[in-house]
Amino acid sequence: MDELLRRLIMDCDICLEKLDTTQRRPKALPCGHTTCLLCVGTMDARACPQCRQVFAGPVESLPDNFYVLKLIEEIQQLCADQRLLLWCRDCSKVASEQCVDLGHVLCSLRKMRSERAAEQQQWLADCASVMWSAVKSFEDAERAVQALLKDWRSGLRQVEAAQRALQAAAGVDDDRNVDVEFPQAQWAQLLRELSSLLQGLCVEVEPQSGAGPQCASHLLQDAVRRGVLLFDLLKSFSREDDLSEVKKLDGTQAEVTFSPDECLDFTQLSPVDYKQKMDHVLDSPDFNKVRQLVGLGESYGGKELLLLHRSRAHVERLQIALQFCPVACLPKHLEAIRLMPALRHLELSFLPDDSAVPELPLQLEGLDLKNVHAEHLQHIQRMPRLRKLALDWCEDPLDVAFPPLPPGHCGLRWLWVALRPLSTVLSLAKAHAATLQDLRITCASEGDTPWHFKDLAAGLRLCGLTALRSVVLLRDIPDDADDVLLHGRVSCINQRRAVWTSVTHSLLAVADSSKPLNVPKVLCGECDEYPAYPARGMPWEDN
Repeated sequence: MDELLRRLIMDCDICLEKLDTTQRRPKALPCGHTTCLLCVGTMDARACPQCRQVFAGPVESLPDNFYVLKLIEEIQQLCADQRLLLWCRDCSKVASEQCVDLGHVLCSLRKMRSERAAEQQQWLADCASVMWSAVKSFEDAERAVQALLKDWRSGLRQVEAAQRALQAAAGVDDDRNVDVEFPQAQWAQLLRELSSLLQGLCVEVEPQSGAGPQCASHLLQDAVRRGVLLFDLLKSFSREDDLSEVKKLDGTQAEVTFSPDECLDFTQLSPVDYKQKMDHVLDSPDFNKVRQLVGLGESYGGKELLLLHRSRAHVERLQIALQFCPVACLPKHLEAIRLMPALRHLELSFLPDDSAVPELPLQLEGLDLKNVHAEHLQHIQRMPRLRKLALDWCEDPLDVAFPPLPPGHCGLRWLWVALRPLSTVLSLAKAHAATLQDLRITCASEGDTPWHFKDLAAGLRLCGLTALRSVVLLRDIPDDADDVLLHGRVSCINQRRAVWTSVTHSLLAVADSSKPLNVPKVLCGECDEYPAYPARGMPWEDN
C-alpha cells in the first residue's frame, strides 16, 4: 500500500510524468491540488486543471508541496542506495534509473555473483575430472613402467652375461669354438620394439628464455603431453600381439579397412550421449586400438584434447569440427593434431573468421577442409604424399598462385575445389596436371555472379590435364552463404560441351596412337548422377 501511495504521489495528474525537483517541481494550488511546474506554466487560464478553481498571481509565486518534495528526495536517495545492489541482465552492468523505466530484468549483485560462480564451479569440476583421468593414467603408466623395468633389467643381465662369455671364449688359446649361443633374433626384435618406444618418448623441448609462470605453464603442458603419450605407448607395448603389425603407409598400399573396434564415431549424438560416450572411451582399456576417430566437435570440458593426446600414436583418420572449440583451447587442439604421427586422412572444419590456422601434418594423404583460409593453401604443396584434397568453401575470394610441385611430391589424384576466383582453381589444377584424374569444381552455369566462371573451358585447356578421367561441375553451396549458383539446362549443356572439348584436346595432344584413349566424362552435379567423393582416397585404382 505504501509503495502504491508513493507511485500515485510521484506522478503529475495532468501529464502523468514523474515529479522531480527541477522542471516538474510539485506546486500546491490554492484549492489544495498539486500539479507540476511545467503543466501549470503552459495553462492558458489560471485555474486548477482538476476542480477548475481560479487562482491569481504568477505561477512562480505558487508555493511548493513540501511533503511531496520530501518524498521525492527520499525516493531518489533510496534509488541511489539500491542502484549499487542491482544488476541489469539486459545491459550486463549495474542498473540505472533508465533500466527501471524501460522494464529491464534486474537482480541483486549477490545473485549475479552466485550465478557466475556456479559457471566457474562447473568449469573447475570439468578440469578436476580431466586431471583425475590424467592422474589415473599416470598411475597405470607407473605400474607398467615398473613391470617393464624389471623385464629389461633381466634382459640386460642376460646380454651382459653373454658378452662376458664371448670375451672369455675369445681369450682362449686352444681350438675350441668361440661362438656363444644366445637368442639373437629374439633380442633383435626386442631392440626394434625398444627403438619404437623411445622414438615416441624422446621429444625435444627448446629452452625458453625467462623463468616466469608462463614458461612453467608451457613446461607443465609439455610434461602432461609426454606422460599421456607414455601411457599409450606402454599400453601398446604391453599387448600380446606384435608391434611389427603397425606398418608404414605409402602411396601404393592397398586400402586399409578398419574393424568396428578400431572406429569411434561421435556423429549425430545428443550432448548427453556425447558426454557419456566420451567418459566411457577415456576409461576404456582398449582405447589404444582406435584408428578412426570421427564426429568430434562438441568441446565437452576439454576432454576432446585429452582424447586427441591419448589417441595420437594410433589414429589414421580424424574428423573434427572446431567451430565449437573455445578460442583459448583452439591452439592446443591444432597442436595435438599436428603431432599425430600416424594420421593419414584429416577432415577439419573451422569458423569462417577463425584466426588460428594450424601447421597441418605433412604426412597426410587425404585432406578435407571446410571454411578454407589462405594459409591452408600454402601448406598443400609441402605435403609430398597428398593424393586427395577437398577445399570446401570460402566466402571471400582467395587469390593464390601455386608454384610447380617440389621434387618427390606424388601429385593429387582427387581434387574438389569450392573457391573463387577461377585463377586459384586453375593454378592448383595446373600444378597437379600430370596426376589429376578426378576434378570437381563448384561453379554456376549462367549469370553475372562471381561463381560463373565464363573462362572455365579455356582455362582448363591451358592446364594440360593429361591424366584426367572425369570432371564434375557442382552446383551446391552452404545454406548460410550469401551467394547463389544460377543453373539452367541449356547453359549447363553448353558449359559441359565446352569443358569436354578443352580437356579432350589436352589428352589428344599427348595421346599414344598405339594405346586406347580414355575419354574423360564431364558431369553436372544438378543434372547427372556422379560417384561420391572417396572418404579416404584409397585404394589408388582407376575407375
